[in-house]
Amino acid sequence: MKNKILIISLLIIILIVLVVGLILLIQKNIENSEKYNIEIDSFSYYYGSYHGGYIQYGIYTEDDKAYMSAYGYNSLNVNFKKEIDKSVLNNISKIVAKNKIYKWNGFSKSDDDVLDGYSFTLIIKYVDGKEIRAYGYMEYPSNYNQWHKEITEYLKEIE
Repeated sequence: MKNKILIISLLIIILIVLVVGLILLIQKNIENSEKYNIEIDSFSYYYGSYHGGYIQYGIYTEDDKAYMSAYGYNSLNVNFKKEIDKSVLNNISKIVAKNKIYKWNGFSKSDDDVLDGYSFTLIIKYVDGKEIRAYGYMEYPSNYNQWHKEITEYLKEIE
C-alpha cells in the first residue's frame, strides 16, 4: 500500500513539474516574440559566396522616410538606392515574427574547413534600441533556408 502511494505521489510531482516547465517555456516564447514584434528602424541582410556572387540589402529610415539599397558583387548586377514605402519595414517585421528570427540573435557559427563557401549576415535594429544579429559561414540557424527564400523573394519584389 505504501509503495502505491509513493508511486502515485512521484507521478503527481513529475506531472506538476512537466506542466510548470511547459507553461514557462510557452511564456518565454510569447515574451520573446512580443519583445521583437515592434517597429524596425533598419534592416541589413548580406548573403552569398565569392564564386556565386554576393548581395547586400539595406533598408533604413531617415528624416521619416524609408530607403532601400542593394549592391551585388562578383557578377551580380544589382546597384541601387531608392526611397520606398515605410510599410516595407512593417512587412519585414511580420516575416521576422512569423519565422521567429528573434531566436537567431547571437548566432555566430562558421565552418572553417570550407574555403569558398556561402555566408550570411543579418542585422535588424528596432526603434527601441533592441537588435537581432546573426552571422553564419556554411553554418545556419534553424529554418534559415525557409526564411531566406521568403525574405529574398520579398526584397526582389521591391527592387
